[in-house]
Amino acid sequence: MSTSWISYLLLPPGINLLLALLAWILWSSKRRIARVLLLLSSISLYVFSTPSIAVLLYESLPKSEPYSLAELKQLKGQTFAEPAQIVVIGAGRQVKAAEYEYTDDVNATTLKLLKYGVYLQQKTGFELAVMAPPNEVSNVTSETVLMNHTLVNYFNIDAQIVTTTETSRPRIYVSVWPYDFITDSELRYVLFPPAATSQIEQSVFDYLPSATALSDSIHAIRLILAG
Repeated sequence: MSTSWISYLLLPPGINLLLALLAWILWSSKRRIARVLLLLSSISLYVFSTPSIAVLLYESLPKSEPYSLAELKQLKGQTFAEPAQIVVIGAGRQVKAAEYEYTDDVNATTLKLLKYGVYLQQKTGFELAVMAPPNEVSNVTSETVLMNHTLVNYFNIDAQIVTTTETSRPRIYVSVWPYDFITDSELRYVLFPPAATSQIEQSVFDYLPSATALSDSIHAIRLILAG
């Protein structure tokens, strides 16, 4: 069995299914233990599926300090085949926003990231680009299109849309989460901390379980174990 499969089994929801399977096996002989395992499986799955826990897990990750403007501007004096590029990674959308005639739009967090990207672009003169996280839904308007639409209409900037991290040019990533694809030591990035985003504006729905929160929790646990 490969390491990847082992990790899938040991992280939720794999570990929850294993606990439930073990409870089923022990049900006839050790019912008390089986009930405890079932309860543990259900509670842990619920906990890891709540957005508040996903955010706590991410906040427990070591934070890397953003590059200062002086450090970013030093890239100008270095010789590259192509100039440095600022890449803003989307942080989600507002689905069927009523105030925009029920069309999709970037959410508040993505808007903050775009604003920060524009600020860096103005201060450094580097090209601005947009990119969507890997789990973007494919049957709706691309998040990168929504981001570029926002930049064109409100900042008068037509950003390049990029789809891969494979490039020879240095990049400055502006992102809410430390995605797995921003791990190459050759890539420069700016990590926009979650505490500075609109996620601090929580409501009761932030504590209800969801598939997205479960995915975020699993991703955060992987980063914690890898760190």
